[in-house]
Amino acid sequence: MSKRDLNNIKRRLYRVLYRDPQKFSEPTDPRIDFNTWFATFSELGYCEAGGISSKIEPVGNVLLDTGKNKSYGFKGTLSGTIIQTEISDFETFAAIENREIDFLLYDEKSGGAVFFPKALVNFKEEAKGGDIEKVAFEYQGENLASKEKFRVRFNAQTGAGGIPLWFDNNVQNFADMFNGVGNPTQATHFYHQPEVFYYKGNYERIYFAFITDVSNPNTSTTTCMVGALNLSDLTLIGPIDVGPGVNFSETHHQPAIIVADDGHILVAYDQLDPANSDHNGGIRIMRSNNAEDISGGFTQITVLDGEGSYPYLFKKNGVIYCGFRERDPNTGEPHWTRWSKSTDHGQTWETAYRILKTGDSGNGNIWAYGTRPWGKENDWLYILMQPEDRSLSNPRGHYVLYVLKTRDGQTFYNMDESFKKDVKTDGYLTKAELDQNFEMERVTHPVRLFHKGGFVTRSGELILMMQKIAADSTQTFYLCWHDGKHWVKRQITNKLNVTWTQAPQTIIAHDVNNIELVVKNSDDKTLHWFRTKDRGLTWTYKGQFPNIGNSNPIYPNPPANLYDSNWLFYLTSDRPSSGSVGKIHAYLYEGVE
Repeated sequence: MSKRDLNNIKRRLYRVLYRDPQKFSEPTDPRIDFNTWFATFSELGYCEAGGISSKIEPVGNVLLDTGKNKSYGFKGTLSGTIIQTEISDFETFAAIENREIDFLLYDEKSGGAVFFPKALVNFKEEAKGGDIEKVAFEYQGENLASKEKFRVRFNAQTGAGGIPLWFDNNVQNFADMFNGVGNPTQATHFYHQPEVFYYKGNYERIYFAFITDVSNPNTSTTTCMVGALNLSDLTLIGPIDVGPGVNFSETHHQPAIIVADDGHILVAYDQLDPANSDHNGGIRIMRSNNAEDISGGFTQITVLDGEGSYPYLFKKNGVIYCGFRERDPNTGEPHWTRWSKSTDHGQTWETAYRILKTGDSGNGNIWAYGTRPWGKENDWLYILMQPEDRSLSNPRGHYVLYVLKTRDGQTFYNMDESFKKDVKTDGYLTKAELDQNFEMERVTHPVRLFHKGGFVTRSGELILMMQKIAADSTQTFYLCWHDGKHWVKRQITNKLNVTWTQAPQTIIAHDVNNIELVVKNSDDKTLHWFRTKDRGLTWTYKGQFPNIGNSNPIYPNPPANLYDSNWLFYLTSDRPSSGSVGKIHAYLYEGVE
């Protein structure tokens, strides 16, 4: 008889559980109470999709004076088949058959639960040679006063559904980790905070990285932390201090994380500048000492050329790239974007080369902000650039967005491929070339532009979110895509029933029509999930992500390789005050469609 192996259940839906009858009340706070309530049950197995039938029908009616029939009394029937059953489970079936039990069906994907109180369930064994063992079950309730006497349906988690996960151990207590996130000027810098990467090798895990601040009484340093989540049993590894940290406060220290094809975890972050208590100290590359293992520690591989900050990591056909913003050592103005690559899983890195420059001799005070790559490993990689003109003020100049694409990290094309340049042989892209060939949108100061998220569909199309802020501070949001000739921008500001905050948003684009959007409410700091199936013409509200009291949610960041796993992961943090102990809470959603 085979051992239960959930990997063999390709279309699993409901978990089947039971307990001795207890007083039932629906969990009032699904984020906490459901887990406590769920722990009172014991597992019997799983049912495949389509393997459950539940039916409730009236058993009588009475003719009212109005001439209408009113039903009274109900009859309920439930049947299904439990699969992948272990020997010990057959002993359990025998022990609980023909006595009252609380019977629970729980859908891990949607978070839906169906509870059958004081049920008398019958079990039937069925086994065929070479087949998975099955146990059919039946339950019938007669003369019930209400449907709820037979079954109660409720959502295990409010909002979007999925599996909530809480990291509540003391090692996760950090204060003011994300200091500066709420500042509109800095919000785009922290767009990819924290970074998340899914990897399945010997283990199936999600790896993530974040920062703590020097005011944290647990660490007393500004440092980089890395954690891992086992998806097989939803247990946490770490987080551990990658180090080395610095003893001054600095909010530009956010890391990037990726897993090489050989399983080694790579982290890149600004090593900071102790001499000036500042960022732009150069990009430090750390590599795990062991494959698929953070607990064995990390070793510094190199510090990349240039006074770098804001790193990002990505892979193209097994080659790992690290991109970052570079400060000009002569002028102190960070207007370069520079890349380096590794062809041996992050063990060695080539000399970093310059991709583009946002300023020129006539206007050098344009900083390279908001660089963000999106793409699939074996297809186009798209790069969005959001420069900031520091020569303008009240407000600062955010008046242009550039979009580039490349297949090899060396030759860059505009969207319609009418222009291309090999930046290694022909030099970096100049401001004039960016203005002429790579503009997505341009406005006139004091109107401002910001990118608010993006995603590449399964078939390779780029979908972006853009925000435009008028001189009177009126905000307008657009869903954007390229039709092969020009950019299409669809205004969606008034199509969602929340007031958006001026902060990054999250897009998951399954295809050009089927798009999910997570936005932050400007009033209560909650996150709300919407879906469109007609490219933004109409939107369906899917629910609210759980949030922790008055904490400031860090935005749900789908892994760069989301479609390898269909997991969505995000963190929130409680930050009562500077110098006090806060706490990280993590959420994990399975089944991104």
